[in-house]
Amino acid sequence: MNEIIKNDVKTIIGFNINWGKLKNKTVLVTGATGMMGQYLIFTLLELNNMYNYNIKILALCRNKERAEKILGINEYLKFIIQDVTKEINISDKIDYIIHTASPANPTYYSTNPVGTIMANTLGTRNTLELAKKNNASFCYISTMEVYGNMENNDGIKEEEYGTINFLEGRSCYPESKRLGENMCVAYNSQYGVDCKIIRPAHSYGPGMSINDTRVQSLFMKSVLNDENIIMKSDGTMKRTYTYILDVTSGIFFAILNGTDMVYNVANEEAVVSIKELANKTIETKSNTSSKLIMEIREEKGWSQVKPKIMNCDKLKSIGWTPIINPDEGLKRTMEYHLQENDYK
Repeated sequence: MNEIIKNDVKTIIGFNINWGKLKNKTVLVTGATGMMGQYLIFTLLELNNMYNYNIKILALCRNKERAEKILGINEYLKFIIQDVTKEINISDKIDYIIHTASPANPTYYSTNPVGTIMANTLGTRNTLELAKKNNASFCYISTMEVYGNMENNDGIKEEEYGTINFLEGRSCYPESKRLGENMCVAYNSQYGVDCKIIRPAHSYGPGMSINDTRVQSLFMKSVLNDENIIMKSDGTMKRTYTYILDVTSGIFFAILNGTDMVYNVANEEAVVSIKELANKTIETKSNTSSKLIMEIREEKGWSQVKPKIMNCDKLKSIGWTPIINPDEGLKRTMEYHLQENDYK
């Protein structure tokens, strides 16, 4: 485990979360090699290491070689190698399922909208069926994009919603995520499956692919390679950027401390414009020759939904609080990539 991630994980474990509920349990994490999947699994492994919790972790992903390289080999870790859109047959008794598997690269939404929809619908159906079979607690990682277009984009609570133009190709992602949420509601109502729905803000940190086409990675890769950041918009759009440590702790708070079904997870204090994010990323690396270059043009695949600031009072009421600001989060992410040397 990378030292940056290890320190983050120890911080997560230090929160007042009902970790004892996981003792001697089996947890399935889909999307195991993604940034979120990595942090969830490393946290579970560290709970075993620190407290001898005997948690069995099933890591579902598509590439075993990549999974072993990222997550390592551990007696408590078992890889399930398959596409989440295929029927999942696991003989182990499962107690918790955390379903993170979903396309997260905006370019993918434009080039493979059908694949995006299938991952967010069939994949959710398959994992919910597994939860029903095992009487397992189910956690669905959704997105802030389900809120759609709203008149008010500040302080949005979990029960507020806007519109999405389902005739736009880019809507394949938020529309299929909305259906995934409704599937959770349906399985809870019809079969009694205990479901949690998490709506994270824009997340970043160690474990996020440096080749991702989201601005967090694009900016980071440019600066790591001492290349200029090319700004394709005016950079005034503001977003909430939440470091992966805070997102991960929020997920565990919701699963183990929460009683409601739906929770927003966002650092409401970490609101920065795209231009500010670019400049902060440049400032994170010492002796860099990178500069911000404005080259405004339209880019296919961008979301047409206005950025939102989500209200996280519900999650905070059960003990969660974000602790990493963008300056510190970007610093940790930069240091991670420098240590991993994965940006060339």
